[in-house]
Amino acid sequence: MSSDKIQFPSWVPLDAQSICTNFYSVAQGSSDLIPEALEVLQRLAMRIEMKDAWTELKHFADVSPSGLMLWTFLVWLLATRNRLLRKYPHFKPERDDRELASKARVVIDALRTDPAILAEASITEPILRALERVAAVYERRAKNSDVLLRIAPPPKKAGASNADQIAFVYEMCKWLGRKAGTRRPYILVAILANVVFNASTDEQWDPDKVKQLLRRKVSKKVSQAREH
Repeated sequence: MSSDKIQFPSWVPLDAQSICTNFYSVAQGSSDLIPEALEVLQRLAMRIEMKDAWTELKHFADVSPSGLMLWTFLVWLLATRNRLLRKYPHFKPERDDRELASKARVVIDALRTDPAILAEASITEPILRALERVAAVYERRAKNSDVLLRIAPPPKKAGASNADQIAFVYEMCKWLGRKAGTRRPYILVAILANVVFNASTDEQWDPDKVKQLLRRKVSKKVSQAREH
């Protein structure tokens, strides 16, 4: 299915359709995304449960349909990615931006403290400044990676079958909770979790299950604070 052939039901908000279509187009042409990305976007676009999600979203005046579509997909993506990185710690991407930045800085510092090398290699100040800009780019990319690791991190038991679901539910509740006013996000988050993870009948999320998860999280944080 191509991105322009997603058959959006009439009840899907237009700005949510636009974001979903853009993501779908990118996912089709990318080999870096998780393989299930296309299926997740299809479910967010067409599953009947999403009709209830869009209705529930009306209680969250500060969240647009496009914003919800954007954040839901990104949190699912990061929850899945971060669980895999935690579960398989020896996995490393082909390019380590932090390592490249560090090596570039070592070379730059060595050149600046050894004028003889600069003269012998005909390295001028503009070349050094260009190398510093390259190092800065890699450092910025490394910082961005650190930020992504802090969004939807997996629970301690990253190998648990529902570790990515727990991370997703908690992160979505945290985000919506900042925008909800007096409305709790339990209903909306439960719907979204069931849709993105295609939860089976015996693994369905409901508002009470979401609420219990948050209570356990809060209880653990309180206990950890008292220990310290």
